[in-house]
Amino acid sequence: MNCLYTKGNREEIISSRLASVQVLQEAILKSNNPPQVCIQAGSLAIFGDTTEICHEDSDHGTGFSVDVCERWEAAFFKDEWPHTRKVLLRIGFALGDNGGALGPLQRLAKFNLGGTIGSGRQYISWLHMDDLNEMFVQAIENEQYDGIYNATGPNPVTNKEFMKTLRKVMNKGWAPPAPAPFVKLGAYIIMRADPSLALTGRKCIPKRLQAEGFQFRHTNLEGALRDIID
Repeated sequence: MNCLYTKGNREEIISSRLASVQVLQEAILKSNNPPQVCIQAGSLAIFGDTTEICHEDSDHGTGFSVDVCERWEAAFFKDEWPHTRKVLLRIGFALGDNGGALGPLQRLAKFNLGGTIGSGRQYISWLHMDDLNEMFVQAIENEQYDGIYNATGPNPVTNKEFMKTLRKVMNKGWAPPAPAPFVKLGAYIIMRADPSLALTGRKCIPKRLQAEGFQFRHTNLEGALRDIID
């Protein structure tokens, strides 16, 4: 959903999610040899913009992104798939070495622009790609996995802390903050993306994964970033 939320883009975002679920469902239900499990990607954005701790059963937020997530999840779980176990991973801010969510922030830090974004109090629920990949493996191989999981690390941090740690790992010193009005202007004019992607956040924990005994390889942000960037 990294775009401006025009009427056309909103309609395309919603239809792409719902249509893909419908196509998968039709294929699985018609299959003579249906898969034992189907894993659906979801988003932690369903919790909206909040600093409260969010686990799988926490209240949802409000706004367009929340509405998309709710409709997406409802479509996935609407009908019974008799021979296929359903797992939905609400994926957080995944950190990897091939761009992705981390790429734009690395570029800002590279040019000494990696300061606090907005208030800096918005939370980033991050996880290392190694852990995300293992979550998919476990969801496939472990039949206990069923339903909705927050696919994020156990230690979310504020944007201020995240950017400070990123600068440290990249051997960058202080960088000027980016006040909310400038972020909004840059988002609309330069990045052509909705500014809420940078100015909002949520403090999510992987309660169900931890209850099922999932072992995280990366729980410290600095260590995770050094593993990726160094």
